[in-house]
Amino acid sequence: MKDIEAFNYNDKGQKHGPSKVFRPNGALQFKGYYINGKQSGLWIWYRENGNIAFKGNYINDYQSGLWEFFNGYGQLTFKQYYIL
Repeated sequence: MKDIEAFNYNDKGQKHGPSKVFRPNGALQFKGYYINGKQSGLWIWYRENGNIAFKGNYINDYQSGLWEFFNGYGQLTFKQYYIL
């Protein structure tokens, strides 16, 4: 089975607005936001158990600022900072 994607599009056919992708079982895999086809703002990826795997911000499709990574129990294990 394939992942289920929920995107919005602008009048130019670019992804725009809130975005979610669900696993075949219906569990949320990740969510984020697009502005004119580019990842922007906070994006969060989830493990199959529902805990956050990692999260961070994008600016114009580039990772930016603090990114946090979590283990399978939801405990913060690593931080990385991206500078544009």
